[in-house]
Amino acid sequence: MRRLPAIFSDIDGVLVRGKYKIPRSDIALQYVRDPLTKILPKYAHSPQAQIPFVALTNGGGKLEITKANDLNNMLHLTGPQLLEKKNLVMNFSPLRPIMKDYTNKTVLITGVDNITGVAVDCGLHRYVTVEEYAAIFPYLVPLSRRSWDDRWKVIEVVKKRLGITDDKYFDEPFQIDAVFVLNDVLKWEENVQIILDLLTTTDGKIAQKVPESAPEKHIPIYCVNNDFQYADQFRLPRLAFGPFTRSLEHIYKLTYNKDIKIDICGKPFKVTFEYAKQQADLLAETGISNCYMIGDNPRGDIRGANDMGWTSILVRTGIFGEEENCRIDPAKYVVNDFYDAIKLIFKLEGLECKL
Repeated sequence: MRRLPAIFSDIDGVLVRGKYKIPRSDIALQYVRDPLTKILPKYAHSPQAQIPFVALTNGGGKLEITKANDLNNMLHLTGPQLLEKKNLVMNFSPLRPIMKDYTNKTVLITGVDNITGVAVDCGLHRYVTVEEYAAIFPYLVPLSRRSWDDRWKVIEVVKKRLGITDDKYFDEPFQIDAVFVLNDVLKWEENVQIILDLLTTTDGKIAQKVPESAPEKHIPIYCVNNDFQYADQFRLPRLAFGPFTRSLEHIYKLTYNKDIKIDICGKPFKVTFEYAKQQADLLAETGISNCYMIGDNPRGDIRGANDMGWTSILVRTGIFGEEENCRIDPAKYVVNDFYDAIKLIFKLEGLECKL
């Protein structure tokens, strides 16, 4: 029984750029997503068998199935080609096992888009967003323009979610057990200020006075992406999530002359690639011969794949703009686009490719 390759691919800069598909990426992905009975009939062991494919992104703010449906529409995938939840690893996906441990604890979440939906789907039910925390305690944040008249509207929402009945609970900033930065954040100054306040003690209660030195430990902080740049519709790379994390680290260091501890997942961190490999193992009916990572970002896609011992393939449709290869994080192979990457994988595996 022959094993087949597992194909991992970044999304932005490889399959799409912003709201538009990259030319030929749809053709190649449609081909890869076809049943083996159609593209490699002699290796098909069941009508449902496919080449294991996982889209691995540092993007977030929506559930895996939502992102899968977005890609299905953009890349014209139909029938058995359709991507499902199991084919997507979002920036928060590797944190799912960790978030289950906080089901009954009070956590602070932040980020744009549907982070509340992500939190609930991952098992976080006693959550409060940074915007809610800042609305309840507007004196915490610099340059707050929030109205005290709206404070009690937010309190009523949070009371119900946390199961609180006593209004006095909101007289002072309440304890937070962990912070989850689940996507790119707005209002950096508010996020940094509130997170720093929660780190003035070991247990997530904001200190009554400025501590003379940083506590020996602080509540856990989880971030889902450390990319510095990403490729979008605009011709130049755009700033990504990483600069926020670095700002938080730098400000904490300036404040306490001590390093903050942040648990970061996403590419290039091993926890994310290991999670993606687990997904691919579940998709493989005959086991996996080799793992291939197709990406446009040498710092994230290629470095992470190389660290895993996977075969890395760098494309020229996104962040990467050099002629030959990246000098700092070189890929095993460099090709023009996702289409050429798929052809290369089939050639390396000795498989007939009809693209």
